[in-house]
Amino acid sequence: MSQAQTSTLVPVPQATTAMHPKVSVCMTTYNHARFIAQALDSVLAQRTTFDYEIVIGEDCSTDGTRETVLRYWQQNPSRIRVLLAGKNLGVVRNTERTIQACRGDYIAMLEGDDYWTDVHKLQHQAELLDAEPDAFICGARAHVWKDGEPQPSCVSPSQASEVLATYGARELFEGKWWFRSCTKMLPRPMMQGAPRRFMQDWAGTLWLIARTDFGKVCFLDRVVGGYREHAGGVWSSQNRTHHAIEDAQTLFRVIPLFKGQDRRYLEGLLQYNVATLLESDDVLRSVRIRCAAIAAFRSPGNPQSWRNLKTSVRLAFVNRRQEIA
Repeated sequence: MSQAQTSTLVPVPQATTAMHPKVSVCMTTYNHARFIAQALDSVLAQRTTFDYEIVIGEDCSTDGTRETVLRYWQQNPSRIRVLLAGKNLGVVRNTERTIQACRGDYIAMLEGDDYWTDVHKLQHQAELLDAEPDAFICGARAHVWKDGEPQPSCVSPSQASEVLATYGARELFEGKWWFRSCTKMLPRPMMQGAPRRFMQDWAGTLWLIARTDFGKVCFLDRVVGGYREHAGGVWSSQNRTHHAIEDAQTLFRVIPLFKGQDRRYLEGLLQYNVATLLESDDVLRSVRIRCAAIAAFRSPGNPQSWRNLKTSVRLAFVNRRQEIA
């Protein structure tokens, strides 16, 4: 397969591939050579009463991930479909194209560095969503592993079952509980309808909450997989400053989706992240000013937003004078 192609779907024999599987497993991967085999084995081990497919978005890895993916496809052509890229597309574009290639009623998310431990995960979550046709997401628990540690650091979400039984979209919105990406299953039409700017994890969930007006949430109360935090992880490899930048950019996009107290809550989170950026020495002046300016625009009635903008501009001038001196 030529790597000069920008985006190629590896063909699958149609006679042996379900044209409309019940579930599509959306697997995005980039430089996951250490983990991708375990991820694929955990999907192939699933026991279901329905057909499911694995759609892999391989984002031009340089460490042997692509070779492993193609070997698994050759061994399982009736189950696996592969999207190749001739150049690195990045997380958002790779996620978008992989989601758009899915054909199932539901899409189960699994990044190439995570894995599943429950062979009935797909079956149970599909049954829950079938029983709740108005639900926009089904989550579960996962072990969180820090790279190199002999035991998982925690279970997420960690609350007791009786507490989580009372939680729903409102608690997701407020961050009281969260589903690791490897535990999520969602209706395909909703996911494929999300604009590209909402394809990342937190932004996507907030978009779904807004789209469904705090709709129904399903929860499978058992540990179904392992979520890895490691140096190559898209989120876990970043420091607090970069987290603040990512969070601020997400909030820029989602704040206009909400009104009233919900909007003011998100504006408060935005001000917190902007304040964090202003205190960081490793953030470019242009980034500080831009974030503070957009925050002021998003919440013009919030005095803190204007104080942050004023502080950002003042610090930029002070730093510039020091450099000239």
